[in-house]
Order: sequence, then structure tokens, then C-alpha cells
Amino acid sequence: MLFKICSTFDSTDAGNIGPVMDALRADGGDSIVLVTPAFPETGRTVYMGNLFVGSVPLNESPLKDHPLNPMHDSNLVRVLARQSQTKIALTDLAVVARGPDAVRAHLADLAGKSFGAAIIDAVFASDLEPLARWRSIIVSRSARPESGSGSPVRWSRRARSSRMHKAR
Repeated sequence: MLFKICSTFDSTDAGNIGPVMDALRADGGDSIVLVTPAFPETGRTVYMGNLFVGSVPLNESPLKDHPLNPMHDSNLVRVLARQSQTKIALTDLAVVARGPDAVRAHLADLAGKSFGAAIIDAVFASDLEPLARWRSIIVSRSARPESGSGSPVRWSRRARSSRMHKAR
């Protein structure tokens, strides 16, 4: 299942991303959900769990004072932990760089330790590839099918299509 969020993670501590993530996890039957608002093609990246707008952490950008959804903490693990009922972990760039199998093993380890979600680092579009192999993901709503082969939405559709093909 795919749930799209704003690439600036426009959510306060009482925001909806955590509760929706919790529901996605429960309804999807996955032990852990991947979460990233990263969309490197538009300058939104996540590194060590921190959301960047270009080269600036979100909480140091002009968006920190957004009138509806101020963002005073760029660390998405902490932000999501304040919204969710589950434990939140980080799948950092070192794990992502080792490839989808390493990410899958890391997520299985986290699930075994009762983590229900993981923020995944993504600095380059290719860092988002592990999302194609995961069932429940939360990604930037900036990701559109026409965004190119690096689009998380395209990967999600490819993965879903592959699963549907295998089910036949």
C-alpha cells in the first residue's frame, strides 16, 4: 500500500502521518512500514533521519515557520515517534548503499526488535529503490508517475504489478 505525504513532512506533533502510518501497518499486515518524504529530484533528501531542503535542514529553512505546519525538528525519527504508537527506527544510508537485500535484512532485524516503522535515508533517487520491494510505504506526494524512472510511485506500481502477476 502506498500513502503519499508532503515532501516537507508538513506535520505537527499531533499530525496525521503517524496515525495513518499506524493504520497502514495494521491494515497492510506488514510488521514494519518504510517512511520517507525524500524526493531527491526536487531537492528533498533524508540523511541520518534528518530532512533537508536543498542543503539546509528543514528546521533551519524558511519552512520551519510555516503558518499551518511549522517544523522545528528536522529529525524525522523523533517527529514520527511523537505521532505514532509504534517504535520508529532509522534505515541509514550505509544500509541503503548495500542494496535491497541489506535493507530487507535490516528491516527484518528491526521488526524482530518490535520497531513498527523505519525512516529510510535517501540522498539520490537510486536510494529509493528498496521501496519497490516493500508492501507498505509512505512517500513524498511530489512523486508522480511521470517523474521518471526514479519515481517511488513508479517503483511501487512495478512492485504491485509484480506481486499481482505472481498471484495469478
